[in-house]
Amino acid sequence: MAETAAVPAGKVVERRFPVDRAGLRTWAHALRVPHWAKNLLVFLAPVLGFIHADWVTAVQAVVLFIAFGMLASATYLINDLLDLGADRQHPRKRFRPLAAGLIPPRDGVLGAAGLLAGSAVLCLALPLAASGVLVLYLGVTLLYSLLLKRLPIVDTFVLAGLFTVRVLAGAMLLPTPISPWLLTFCMFFFLGLAMVKRHAELNRVVQAGGAGVSSRGYTAKDLPLLLAAGITSSFAAIVIFVVYLIEEQYPSGLYSRPEMLWALMPVVLLWSLRVWHLTVHGRMNEDPVIFALKDGMSRVLGILCAVIILMAWL
Repeated sequence: MAETAAVPAGKVVERRFPVDRAGLRTWAHALRVPHWAKNLLVFLAPVLGFIHADWVTAVQAVVLFIAFGMLASATYLINDLLDLGADRQHPRKRFRPLAAGLIPPRDGVLGAAGLLAGSAVLCLALPLAASGVLVLYLGVTLLYSLLLKRLPIVDTFVLAGLFTVRVLAGAMLLPTPISPWLLTFCMFFFLGLAMVKRHAELNRVVQAGGAGVSSRGYTAKDLPLLLAAGITSSFAAIVIFVVYLIEEQYPSGLYSRPEMLWALMPVVLLWSLRVWHLTVHGRMNEDPVIFALKDGMSRVLGILCAVIILMAWL
């Protein structure tokens, strides 16, 4: 029997409306299933260091991808539960299943608990170091939901770190230590994308006549700062990539023609600047990573990068 909510004294219930159980599509929306694409970053280190990988590493990478997806979806539910009040006042977030009442809070809690338990079980098949990175991700994400997302600028560093942690987790599957230059490149690159996300959100509010995003601590005056810091981070990532090539990939002998990798620089820079071009013109309406998966030119540039890496290896 369905639970009946307590009726305040002096109030009369005129009519009751049955609430349908949320379907798979609603749950997929709540769990941000398309955002699982971000977890493909766990394959980056194993792919770049394929000479040190084997089939066991490949299987563990798949398990890690699923564990990260379940963990991330659980934290999305937790974040939405914590932000129910604010999301219901937001022009776009009010359509999220929990905020819209499509999924009861109790079901959201149970779903988050189940996903956390599932991720923990998968950790049993992973090296201890990789499992430790998952725990780190969970801790930082919860701290972000409770506090850090309200600290301007700090929140962008945390978002960039959470992306970089995915790369670090994948590297924990390999017997060789991860390149510090690769991690530094990822940090700067994703810091630029985090600035894109915040700039786009703030710009939408300002264009609609608002003064800023009060829940994040940003005002219209922060737009130039986010723009300058974001573009600078994108260019810094390219410089770090050059150092990565010179210091590690050339002497490693991993690629038969490492000079081909230089062609990656203009491709990555072109994509970054295009993202910023769309952002400053108010045309970046979603998470830049999700945008990259939907955008035709982004997919073409991604394929071009894969071809360049293959040509460098052959």
